[in-house]
Amino acid sequence: QNHLNEEIYFIIQEKLGSESNLVVKLQSNGYDGVLVAINPAVPENETLIRNIRDFFTRASHSLFILTKKRAYFRNINILVPKTWTGARYDTAIGLSYRKADVIVAPANSAKGNNPYTRQTGGCGDPGTYIHITPEYVYNPQEHLYGPREKAIVHEWSHLRWGVFDEYATGNHKRHYIDSNNILQATRCPLSLRGMNIEYAPPYNTRCAVNRSSLLPLTENCYFFPASRQPRGLNSSMMSFSYLHSVEAFCHNDPNEPINFHNSEADNEQNAKCNLKSLWEVIGASPDFREGANPPNPNLRNLTPTFRVVKPPQNRRFVVVLDVSGSMRGKRLLMMRQSTSEFISSLLSDGDKIGIVQFHSFAQTLLPIRHVNSQTDRFDICSRFPNRTGGSTCIGCGIQAAMQEMERDDPTEPCGHIVVLTDGMENRSPYTVDVSSRAVNRVSQFLKGCTIDAIFLTTTQNTALVQLVNRTSGRWFFAQDRDLRRLTGAFAVIADEDGDIRNLVSTVNLAQHNLSAEQNANGTVEIDKTVGLNTTFRFSYQIKPPCKFTLMCVSGTCEGHPLAQTDKSLKFIQFVIPGKATVGTWKYAINSKYKDTVSLSVTSRTLENVQPIVVRTSTRSTSTRIAGPIVIEATVTHGDPGPPLLYLSVVAVIEKPDYTEERLILLDNGAGADNTINDGVYSRTFIGFRERGRYSIQVEVNGSMISTGSKTFGSPVALIFGILQNNGTVTGNREAGESLSNESNERGVFTRVQTGTGIEFIGPVTTAPSVRPDDLAPNRINDLTAVHVDPNDRNSGIRLSFTAPGDDADSGTGKNIIVIISHFIITATSYNENICPVTSIQPQIANTRETFTIPSPNITGMTGSIRIAIAIIASDEVPNNSSVSNIVILRFFIQPPIPKCPDPPTQSENS
Repeated sequence: QNHLNEEIYFIIQEKLGSESNLVVKLQSNGYDGVLVAINPAVPENETLIRNIRDFFTRASHSLFILTKKRAYFRNINILVPKTWTGARYDTAIGLSYRKADVIVAPANSAKGNNPYTRQTGGCGDPGTYIHITPEYVYNPQEHLYGPREKAIVHEWSHLRWGVFDEYATGNHKRHYIDSNNILQATRCPLSLRGMNIEYAPPYNTRCAVNRSSLLPLTENCYFFPASRQPRGLNSSMMSFSYLHSVEAFCHNDPNEPINFHNSEADNEQNAKCNLKSLWEVIGASPDFREGANPPNPNLRNLTPTFRVVKPPQNRRFVVVLDVSGSMRGKRLLMMRQSTSEFISSLLSDGDKIGIVQFHSFAQTLLPIRHVNSQTDRFDICSRFPNRTGGSTCIGCGIQAAMQEMERDDPTEPCGHIVVLTDGMENRSPYTVDVSSRAVNRVSQFLKGCTIDAIFLTTTQNTALVQLVNRTSGRWFFAQDRDLRRLTGAFAVIADEDGDIRNLVSTVNLAQHNLSAEQNANGTVEIDKTVGLNTTFRFSYQIKPPCKFTLMCVSGTCEGHPLAQTDKSLKFIQFVIPGKATVGTWKYAINSKYKDTVSLSVTSRTLENVQPIVVRTSTRSTSTRIAGPIVIEATVTHGDPGPPLLYLSVVAVIEKPDYTEERLILLDNGAGADNTINDGVYSRTFIGFRERGRYSIQVEVNGSMISTGSKTFGSPVALIFGILQNNGTVTGNREAGESLSNESNERGVFTRVQTGTGIEFIGPVTTAPSVRPDDLAPNRINDLTAVHVDPNDRNSGIRLSFTAPGDDADSGTGKNIIVIISHFIITATSYNENICPVTSIQPQIANTRETFTIPSPNITGMTGSIRIAIAIIASDEVPNNSSVSNIVILRFFIQPPIPKCPDPPTQSENS
């Protein structure tokens, strides 16, 4: 019967989709469920809310025009911090800071008040969030960033549709030579008028041009667009969005050439989207593909409905613990140990917690109560179950948790229900039987629950996974041999409100599998950002080892009053009073018995200090996957904050067969990693050998270095200057003011962060040796090409790029084919009108490749020629990669290239 219930539920879910209102949807041309969340560190001010309303009301009208009457903002939630006292705020139901589409948070030191989007995926992939600062909301500085409504829809385009900027960002150049040998500014469309001006007071000097390259002579040359543009020009929102005439995107419709996409420009949109226009990418998005949300010229009311809400004053959790017969032995112990750490170290004072156990029926072991002191925590942990037996009735446990939430306070939202189970439910009521109450809030008192689940070994309970998804919760997976995964899952669940001022960091997680009479030791780094309530917890499974020794930076910390022993939960912990000393701590374990000892080190953020924040995710909209998946870890100094660079970041993937794979994540701008030095470390995981659930834990270590990158995020274009109608030029000094992105910190740190579980449902074969190879090498996206000697046209072309893999960005490929064309190379036409130059045996993936190819034969040619260079990688099958980013080179034949540049000439785009 239970199998039938799960299957029926699954079919219904597939048809209906998510019923949660937390996911932004575009229906009948209106976006519903947009969440704007104000960071807990922002002081209360009603003006902030009024201005947010004004911003998005203006942006809704702008968005409607931009999408050709296809979309506007219909419903927007504004989530204020729980410390705000406005009496009219509704209580937030199922909304949290971590789920926000737009965050209003203190400035990122690398971005200042410039709005930007955290965008880590490839072309067409949605972003993570838009960041605007309170200072920007109070004073949008339109002379610097342009109209506020256009700034919002510019960033919404990044966030929602995964498009990129069409002006020069990062390593892209502000100028290039087009196919007619004319100097052009990087922009879209090409028909957008303006002038190249030296960005220096008095901002009226046209850029000098080097006759050898035809490019500007200095790096200080900027394009100042004209305030008056040709009739009919109205794009592009991802180029110079601040211009009055701009209210559309560049497209690929030849019937309107004035707004046609500029595929020659050196910008991120062309590089990452294979020269596709914005409308090609946006039109292929779920919002508009196959004719969805067609233009509706009859819409008149485009003003959004706003709802201002705030979280409950106290977070409420009920842990629902499986004590059925299969949980006996070490599974019960691991559940008790990880839950006790959740309560002892991860919950904040003022949180509320309850405990429910279930087997054949459910029982409330601890009614919901406040956690206000260490005494409270000890008492709560004494209520854990210690016996197992009976069947598995998960629905009973969830139902009892909801009843306990309602009993505690029927006026508050349901809160967080955390289910930990190891088996498939086999006793009614089943999860599907109680899910409607959790999701649809049929009780007049009970309001939407957020349900998280931790699966211990089991690959069952599809209905529980679906319920987690419908309530915007998260599920985790752990095998019964490793306490670190359980502890890490609880740490993620505890960090949901975005208040990093009280962040508990998992500094270290380690496990030692000891033989009898074996010793173990290790080190732990305590850095400058943490140090409060620092706890070293050693958990064992059988008997306590003979001795635990903890060595402080300055001496031994063993013994009372620091050491605390719990023989029931089988752990010994050291809680460091006051502020823990920065530096390297050492520990030693002297074991008398064969046992497994796990170490967990947690520490709270110091007051008025920006913490190190690690976020782990997969680049997928679903946790059920059928093929390779990209794993990401974002490491920043603060949240939001500048990226931390040059770190060792390793994803440890635990598989259904109890084995582990260690995957080095990279921030090199190659393979799965889209942008170099943006603090997002990425890699493609391909090691699926069987169907089932996988868990991810990321280990980070390095130094607090954030120097050298402002490439992360997709910001609004700054207004450097405008060419006025009367021909005069107005420069903007503020646009050139640089922001420091250098951290003064240089200390070593470590962190461990757990990711949500994933379930592999794709094809597998019994023998890896006969598994079909259908995975191509990754696309090369960092190709560069330069003349070996610009003064010798026969000296060759030096190519440089990061080597792709055999399968995605792993292994060693078979061939790299360099292609040269006198035409633009596209994803669909790379084998037309091209000349394969050479085939090269690549190095192992993620190695930097540099080599020289011959210059093209230009015998008999005059003037100059323009060539496009690209690379295709292949494996032994052969599976071919997508065409790399395309590099344009120009050869000048007559007159000969002078040894010294001629006197400069003036340049102007018209």
